[in-house]
Amino acid sequence: MTISWGILTTMNTIFLFPRYIQWHYGRAWKDLSSNAASLVFFVGSFFSFTSLFRTLFLPWKRLGETYEKGLDAEKLISTFLVNMITRVLGFVLRSVVIVFGMILLLVSFVVVGIAYVVWAVVPLLILFLFALGISSLLL
Repeated sequence: MTISWGILTTMNTIFLFPRYIQWHYGRAWKDLSSNAASLVFFVGSFFSFTSLFRTLFLPWKRLGETYEKGLDAEKLISTFLVNMITRVLGFVLRSVVIVFGMILLLVSFVVVGIAYVVWAVVPLLILFLFALGISSLLL
């Protein structure tokens, strides 16, 4: 008794789907979670939020002038204004980077959420498309 190649292929396909489901919701789900955590961690590390918040009010690029000894009011006011300008510049630029980083962090959370939903629905989509293909063959 011989079994045709078509029956063997169909049997292999039938036995493949439960293994695919086991992999899809098992190991692949864990890998997806690991990749999602890596993405969120990368965005947080790339923007270094702790460092930016810690140095929020420091001068930009450590620029500034040192106060000279003596009581020359013009030099004191000039040095004070330069130091304040560099601090304001540092605050503004760091604030922009923080806001941009927070927006990207929010986008990465949304992307991760969409990835989880898509990953959960893919086997149902495969079954739907398989049934659609079979029904179109039979009609």
